[in-house]
Amino acid sequence: MPSFFFCLLLLLAATPRLSSLRLDFPAHPTNPSIQTLLSNAERTLTNIKDAGSSVAAPRVKPLIKPKHRVYANSYLDMGKIRDVGFDFDYTLVHYSPALLELIYNMAGQELIDNKRYPKDLKNFLKFDSNFSIRGLAVDKETGWICHLSSTHKVSLAYLGKSKVSRSQMADATSGKNAMSPAERAARLRPLNDLFSMSEATLIADVIQYFITNNVAFQPAQVVEDVMGSIGQIHKSLAFHKRVAKHPDKYFEQTPYMKEVLETLRESGKSLFLCSNSPFWFVDAGMRFNFGPSWRSLFSTVITSAGKPKFYTEKKRPFREVLCGDETNPSPDVVCDIDKTKEAVSYERVSRLLPTKVYTEGCLNELIRLVPSLGINTIPKNDLQTESAGGDRGANSKVLYIGDNLFADLVDAKREFGWYTAGVLSELRPEVKKLASVDYLVAKQTIEVLLAALRLSQDYMGEKRSEDDARVLDKLEQLVSAGRDKMNAFLGNERFGSIFSARHQPSLFSASLLRYCDVYMGSVEALVNYSPSHRFYPDFVGTLPHQGAQDGDRNVMERGLVEGIVGTETERSPAKDKRRRRATQEKKREQGGREEEMNLI
Repeated sequence: MPSFFFCLLLLLAATPRLSSLRLDFPAHPTNPSIQTLLSNAERTLTNIKDAGSSVAAPRVKPLIKPKHRVYANSYLDMGKIRDVGFDFDYTLVHYSPALLELIYNMAGQELIDNKRYPKDLKNFLKFDSNFSIRGLAVDKETGWICHLSSTHKVSLAYLGKSKVSRSQMADATSGKNAMSPAERAARLRPLNDLFSMSEATLIADVIQYFITNNVAFQPAQVVEDVMGSIGQIHKSLAFHKRVAKHPDKYFEQTPYMKEVLETLRESGKSLFLCSNSPFWFVDAGMRFNFGPSWRSLFSTVITSAGKPKFYTEKKRPFREVLCGDETNPSPDVVCDIDKTKEAVSYERVSRLLPTKVYTEGCLNELIRLVPSLGINTIPKNDLQTESAGGDRGANSKVLYIGDNLFADLVDAKREFGWYTAGVLSELRPEVKKLASVDYLVAKQTIEVLLAALRLSQDYMGEKRSEDDARVLDKLEQLVSAGRDKMNAFLGNERFGSIFSARHQPSLFSASLLRYCDVYMGSVEALVNYSPSHRFYPDFVGTLPHQGAQDGDRNVMERGLVEGIVGTETERSPAKDKRRRRATQEKKREQGGREEEMNLI
């Protein structure tokens, strides 16, 4: 299979013969300064390609591989954390790809059986695990599956399996490629967790079925029907039953997870589990990964919590699940998978016991029963007041870990000040690719092209010629095509990376930065750290001026203007204009000082 950089060179090369390494750079026949700059850029890219693996050579070999690291958006002192909470799905347990296909197939059958969709739809539907990524949104009005940037602009979209053109996106958004907050609330439904990848794929496939068969359809109705079918199989617990009966097929082994929990407990931390899934399903997954006495690892177990409603309800009481305790379990209740409703107690819950399991409830009630989960400490220094999205969470001793940003983490941080940790299985393959020679060479290639775009305009007059416009257009095309290839390399062919919407941070990435103090590819990453480890964020400039003094960038740009700067005959028109303005401002300042002295 061709490497990514090989594909990029195919895109940029003047001819199919890559051995020449000659890139298809535009020429500027009427401006020698810009032509020199373009020649320098072309030579620089050739040198980057020739450098090969040395481009990716790390300065210091890390003790922990990047794919096994915990990444910090803000300061987190694990030594001060007293309580650690966990979600269940894709956090303490991980699923095989077969689960998403199961949900897709069951929801497709639901459309045929109960929504009266054509029976031959079943033969058309085939789950494509590579179509969707998490962090997308479906436009309920158009049926588009959209990837949004951090500024809420539609970066790209698909109708069925066909990419929506830029002109279509502009028409649908009045030329803005973005929607107002009111429009977003009315039209867009977020697809933020891994389960929603089945939903996105099914919506696209059903729409594609109608398009392929030339059948008139209403996109909004298809979206509503698919969402309803997905919701029904969740509500009926149909796929939960299938998974619980076949744990070897649908659950994946996590060999270091138990060690992480035991280490946290041994360090004096209290652990609690809060899941939206029913107890019998949680029990099946936890037994598969942790053994029959898994409940002994937790001080509190809460199932069928109904997050995010769990965070926003004020007075919903807890109820005890009648499943026995560790010393006297009731297997006939716990493992009766065919029952859709759990047996619960009607007695008032006045305290949460570690040997019991609870359902429903709300966070206000949880904090009332377990006061340590509330906000009760004062930060000692500036580092301790830092947290993603501001000061929230800085004075808490609770860390909650989950995979769903909005169902698990946002309200826990925003409303109750907990520290939060995101679990993103997509992180591990991405960080590996980010360190690859292919990616680093391609990234530097785009940086050179962007530098050529910026610097060449310093040597263009105020009135741009046709040659000027042609050079800029060509360089922009190369940058755009290269970015598309890079993003597809990091993620999938259609939507790219969950962290990037083409060349901008994705909305998912912006939410991750805002609402997660730390994030990791798996909870198992914590096995590499002490329970008292302090996580420090890297400084990452968020505005262009914060990276303007980057040393490597300055060296690269100096190389591109080599042979131009310093010669009187080839002085930059833009610099000449700035020089004249500076002279005029200096004269005005001198005149002002003389006038001031005369007044004195």
